[in-house]
Amino acid sequence: ADKGAEAVRAETLVHWATRGGAVALGLPRCGLLAPGMAADIAVIDLSDPSAMGLHDPALAPVLTGAIRVRHSLVAGRPVVVDGRLPGLDLAALAEDAAATVARIAAARAAVLSRP
Repeated sequence: ADKGAEAVRAETLVHWATRGGAVALGLPRCGLLAPGMAADIAVIDLSDPSAMGLHDPALAPVLTGAIRVRHSLVAGRPVVVDGRLPGLDLAALAEDAAATVARIAAARAAVLSRP
């Protein structure tokens, strides 16, 4: 196939997203987990049902698009710890989101009710 999902192998996509992408962007100190390299890393929960039944569960993020990040470090700084974003108040975020949706719905209703 030359188009669609069969146009490229999942392993190739993983390479493009790691070492291949770093080389293409001229970033010689990126794209590998090795001493002296700049690295960000995500630890993905491969016990999630979306990863089950694959020939290589490590390809689940590419093949399924459904991932659960357990831990993530960016430049050595934890940004996801045990599946949570440190410092993020989910209750406040949910409240803000609900208020925003209500405001948008009210504005839409006002526009639609105009003669």
